[in-house]
Amino acid sequence: MARRTRGRLGKRVAVICFLVASAAVAVGIAAFLASNRIGSSWRLARGKAAYTRGEWVESAREARDLLKNEPENRGALLLLARSIARSGRFDSAMDVYRRVGPSALEPQDYLLIGDGSSKSGQETLALSAWLNAERLDPDSPDALARLARYYHDAGKPLEALPRARKVASDPKLGLHGAWIEARISSDLDQPEAAAEPLERVLKADGSSLQTIGIDRAEVVSLAARVNLVLGRPERALQVLDLAPGAGSTRESRWLASRALLQQGKAREAESALAAVVPSESPLRREPSPYTGAASCRPCHSSNYESQQSSRHSQTFHDRWDGPTPSGREGEIADPAWRRVHHRLTTDDGTTSLETTVVDQTFRAIVQYIVGSGNHGQTFVVKDEHGEFRESRVSYQPKRGAWTKTIDHPDSPTDALGYLGRPVSEDAARKCVHCHTTTASAFFSPAPNRPHDRGIGCERCHGPGGNHLKAVELGFSDLAIARPSTATAAEVTNLCAECHREAAPGMSSGSASFIRFQAPNFVKSRCYTESGSFSCVSCHNPHENVASSPAAYEAVCLQCHSTTKPAVPTPRQAAGEAKAGATCPVNQTEGCLSCHMPKVPKAVPNAEFTDHYIRVRKDSKAAEPRTARRE
Repeated sequence: MARRTRGRLGKRVAVICFLVASAAVAVGIAAFLASNRIGSSWRLARGKAAYTRGEWVESAREARDLLKNEPENRGALLLLARSIARSGRFDSAMDVYRRVGPSALEPQDYLLIGDGSSKSGQETLALSAWLNAERLDPDSPDALARLARYYHDAGKPLEALPRARKVASDPKLGLHGAWIEARISSDLDQPEAAAEPLERVLKADGSSLQTIGIDRAEVVSLAARVNLVLGRPERALQVLDLAPGAGSTRESRWLASRALLQQGKAREAESALAAVVPSESPLRREPSPYTGAASCRPCHSSNYESQQSSRHSQTFHDRWDGPTPSGREGEIADPAWRRVHHRLTTDDGTTSLETTVVDQTFRAIVQYIVGSGNHGQTFVVKDEHGEFRESRVSYQPKRGAWTKTIDHPDSPTDALGYLGRPVSEDAARKCVHCHTTTASAFFSPAPNRPHDRGIGCERCHGPGGNHLKAVELGFSDLAIARPSTATAAEVTNLCAECHREAAPGMSSGSASFIRFQAPNFVKSRCYTESGSFSCVSCHNPHENVASSPAAYEAVCLQCHSTTKPAVPTPRQAAGEAKAGATCPVNQTEGCLSCHMPKVPKAVPNAEFTDHYIRVRKDSKAAEPRTARRE
């Protein structure tokens, strides 16, 4: 009995000992794991502290050491990627970021990816990364500043401006944002909007501006110009005194001469101008208020009258004055599909465009109409979502017909596409920019800013306020851009601001490329070898283009003729020396039919002249057909 009892007790003791030992092992393992976790957390915290101090090598070392035991530790991977990126090794950082995956990335990671992509020339990837940073943190001043700068440099000011304004309110990056905002507003020809942020930047001391990479002299120059455009010469002179070495630079003296001119102080303006080397380009735009084309009439009546009756002056309309469609209930049948209809109605000066696709109806308000009517007129509308669209249908006054707008597909990707092709706000502004004297007169009307119809004198000659003052005072400098004294390249580039392909990169082999004169013309040997042949060699910009082939052939024969003038002009002499060859087929006429033929239907329902002056194997272009489908 006692022996049995002792046996049971021994078993119990053994069980208890086993349990105690197991518990001890478990506690040991738990303690070991806990110590490892504590070690991992401590090591990660130490690495993050080094990263915060800017010690990228040290933070990367801590991350690597941690990853030896925990290769999938996401915090360590992110720390490593950030440290490597900060050290300038972008490709290595991207390898680590790929291991992490996009779902774990934070705004700072996308900023680093964007910065590295930009430095390596991958701008598309950089933009995508910065947009992701903005998506995760819409108020991130760092992301907003980068996007504002990117869009400004990319020629998309309306994408950049709201972001710059948000950055301008940030305590840390406010000056930087204000400077970007001011430059964008100035580029948009909105001096009123540029003035306030410029004043803010001007108040900052030089060291603060230098810290964020802003040149004070550049700020002063822009501020002086903006005030001169606003007709505030007194403030412009005050601003110029703020520049380092005020009055000592060519730019500051030239701007001072304009401020004194606006004040009517001719003698002081002449003195300021005396020490200035003449402008490198006669196309330099004056920092001056706009005065409107009508102000040119008293002195330049002939050019004014012909220009105002030319198609250039009819390229833009802010309301529809054309005919009401004659179809059933004013409907316009779609050019490609019979079951799609468009309707144009005008009520109290507001024109609406409705498009019905089977049982769906989409509506938009016509914002403006571009096109002189020589080839067609196209609407730019705003749909019910406030988005800009280029209308699917355009009007051709010569034929009295409605057609599908150039480059629109027969079958859009969605039903709303039958209303029109979506365009960005910047793209809409570019339409206005190339069809008016200044787009700001339409988008940002001001009481003292004239509103020319279409393209007026100041589009090519620049704002005329300083010029009128110079003529009044007998100033030695006429203070106006003068294309007549510019080089052939300068004149051609001026015309090419608008007479260029709408989408850069379009293949020159495309039939529709013919309608863009400038990129074709500059490829010709007449342009590249003469050194003096430009758009105005054949076209008077104050008039509609001549319709007689003989007028153009006379220009050709000045250089390419068996009969040379007794005393050739400099342009003729240059042409004779460099080109000078005569045509083996006909030396007297017929130049255009072979070398600059009209291409029928280079775009549907229109005819354009090929400006790539060369011997063409075939002067007839294929005529694309627009299918009409059910």
